[in-house]
Amino acid sequence: MIALFAAGLSFAGAGVAQVYAPKTDSTPTSRDNYTAAKWDAGAQYKIDQDACSLLDGNAEDVCGMRAKGKQGVAKADAKSAYEGTPSARENASLENAQANHNVAVEECADLAGAGRNVCVQRARDEFAKSRSRATDERAADDARRDAAATPPVVRNQGYADMRAAEYWVLIEQCDPHPGQARNACISNADVRYGSNVYGK
Repeated sequence: MIALFAAGLSFAGAGVAQVYAPKTDSTPTSRDNYTAAKWDAGAQYKIDQDACSLLDGNAEDVCGMRAKGKQGVAKADAKSAYEGTPSARENASLENAQANHNVAVEECADLAGAGRNVCVQRARDEFAKSRSRATDERAADDARRDAAATPPVVRNQGYADMRAAEYWVLIEQCDPHPGQARNACISNADVRYGSNVYGK
């Protein structure tokens, strides 16, 4: 019981930012590891709840909220590592933000009047910033994925040479035309093949 109480005090005083520090390890995990991580999160939650029950008043409420958030973040991080998708990573970041917000608001209950209102507003502002960061990270993730999936216009030198040869054949066919007709013919070739690629 003494050891459990000590663990509860350590957990309760760890601080929101420290408990919910963003995960930076993007190494994919197996399904077995994912299942084990979820089980560990549930088991740790029960231990943390028991530790919180030794506290009183709002300290117990804050501790309980932190325990619940810690469990949610652990599960979301495990899912993100398993699925490895932009959506899963965004959801993990949002779960992180929500957990931090819930604990921060619960801690504000120790204050009164204007001080409490300011505390809650700060928590909301930080929550909004965290959600915005999660959205930006998702957008960057999607952009990197789309860039990696887009094939290059010129796949190899042989393809480039073939296109260049076709371009110059068209240019030669434009030569017999007079004045504006020749210019229009060349412009059409430029639009079709992109003459800047072929060193006109």
